[in-house]
Amino acid sequence: MEILIKNTRLVDRDNDINGDIYLKAGYIEDIGQNLKYSCYSIDGSKLCVMPSFIDMHVHFRDPAATYKEDLITGSRAALKGGYTYANLIYDSKNDWSINKTLDYIYSKNENLDLLNIHQSISIGTYNGEDTLEILEKADPRVRMAVVERSGYIKNTVFLKALDICKEKNILLIIQAEDRELSRDNSRLSEELETIRCGLLAKQKNSNIHFTHVSSKEAIKILRQLKLDSSNITSDITPHHLASNNTKFKVNPPLKEREDTRIFIEGIKDGTIDTIATDHAPQTPEDINEGLTGAVGLETSFSICYTELVRKHKIELRKLSSLMSGKAAELLNLNQGYLRKGYKADIVLVDLNKTGIIDSSKFLSKSNNTPFNNYQYFGEVLMTIRDGEIKYSAK
Repeated sequence: MEILIKNTRLVDRDNDINGDIYLKAGYIEDIGQNLKYSCYSIDGSKLCVMPSFIDMHVHFRDPAATYKEDLITGSRAALKGGYTYANLIYDSKNDWSINKTLDYIYSKNENLDLLNIHQSISIGTYNGEDTLEILEKADPRVRMAVVERSGYIKNTVFLKALDICKEKNILLIIQAEDRELSRDNSRLSEELETIRCGLLAKQKNSNIHFTHVSSKEAIKILRQLKLDSSNITSDITPHHLASNNTKFKVNPPLKEREDTRIFIEGIKDGTIDTIATDHAPQTPEDINEGLTGAVGLETSFSICYTELVRKHKIELRKLSSLMSGKAAELLNLNQGYLRKGYKADIVLVDLNKTGIIDSSKFLSKSNNTPFNNYQYFGEVLMTIRDGEIKYSAK
């Protein structure tokens, strides 16, 4: 398929220009002024083209709990939100092997042909697991391993795990949590584990990525760690960034307004590298039983654009880096920028469109969100993956 988008604003981390963009055979073929190609054409005036978004942390609950979400509904929700790539957190059945899960997910996703995905594996899930064996036997398809509860992994094991990940080119994604402390003092839990894991990674000069950073204390620690190491990166969720509704239950918990202020500082000074939704569908029954989480794929761009660009005057180029460019670099993907030869994974957004979030209209099976009735600016109108239109609001 060939697509020419005319007279539009083109924004990525490095550029904010007006012009045309031509997509051919799944790639960006040309960018410039007054381009003329005989193909399907879109009038991009009053709209903005950006690289599509990349999410390093989503739960599609497939195959473990498909009554909450599955690969089909999760992918459709992602495309509506402007995402074309997602890293799936391991949500498998207890009696399934890791390789059986990988085969199932990749086969099903290939047949759907909606979203580009990576299926991660999990370590640090429970006390007593054989963490090193899981990593040593990791399938070559695995490029990310998520440490679900870092406090379950002892220092010596963690150091060896870093060596294995470096050898196998696996990015270690850290959920900094000391389970013994987290129920009573989530701040201290995150603070201690961020220090410990960060220092161990520095000792090995290894790449690690802290996910869903959730406290001002963790931001201050990460800022210091990153002064001495370029191998440490981090992300934050839209709900931690923009909601102080501490009654809404997510893990890690939502915090106070002062934390939000520090998060914005962390965005501005580069302490926070990416935005990841931690899209975690739950049913009302699950929530009543004490399970936590928030869906976020469909609302992420609108919330982040409203809070960061409109409210805090952060450049749109910076938002593109947070939602696309930096994650593409971390995962070594040929996307995330508007450049010739890069994958034709882009979104068309209307930055002037306003609306109110109505969770009853979500494409996700679940609608657990702290942002119901939130008034936003900016909306995704079209998502193009590999040069093909996968979502259109019209």
